[in-house]
Amino acid sequence: MGKIHKAGVVSAALACAVLFSGCALFKFEDPDEIRDIESHISSEQQDIKSSLKSLLDEDRLKMEDTLVSESGVTLAEYSACFPYFDAGDSQVLKNINSYYETEFEQMEDDKQRFFQIVQAKPSSVVRTSSFTYTIPDTPGDYISVIRKFESNDILGEVSSLYYCEVFSAKTGWTLRFDDVFDEGAKDALTKAAESWCEERGYQTGWLYNSGDGLLTDNFAFSGDTYYASLPSGVSPGGETLLELSMSGMEQYIK
Repeated sequence: MGKIHKAGVVSAALACAVLFSGCALFKFEDPDEIRDIESHISSEQQDIKSSLKSLLDEDRLKMEDTLVSESGVTLAEYSACFPYFDAGDSQVLKNINSYYETEFEQMEDDKQRFFQIVQAKPSSVVRTSSFTYTIPDTPGDYISVIRKFESNDILGEVSSLYYCEVFSAKTGWTLRFDDVFDEGAKDALTKAAESWCEERGYQTGWLYNSGDGLLTDNFAFSGDTYYASLPSGVSPGGETLLELSMSGMEQYIK
């Protein structure tokens, strides 16, 4: 039994404004179904993990466009690049590709909305909107991707939002926090976040003000760093990606 979740990018409509809807299609499967499919394709895992980045096709899901005025002045630049892999016979990589192909289908509409907003309020500042990504080296049976959305407003001020995914290296499906970590990881994560705040002189109350706080499914991780994506305006310092120490959490990876 799968569940679909949709999230969008929203930057303020006339200041840093890009409305991006339909992004982040998450597919979470029933644990019994996962185990059944893993038994058929888990043999692919080792080869995938060792050659993942070499299989990237960086031009497959890529878009670049420029908005130019009638007088030939550049008003805005738009770019988006999402991961895509030379999958061969790998069903795992085909599943990951399918996820990002679905995401990328939204980009043309997103670009048109962005250009319309720029045309509605032109500026001497060249407005930009871009999606980029990184793939951290993730331990265990997991593949992480961190996508960065960056834009500037009419004053040239830049803002960033992040979208993180963790995939099973056995199935190619997206996973939730509880799919990846045992219960003890929540306390370790909280301690890491509190330490992060203390280093910056922040109070810690904001960590617990909304729902589960940091315990969202918008996360990624590497061998030494846990990446937690935050909505804009939540962190006291304006950060939208927290990079927390994985120390104490490694033992709870499933």
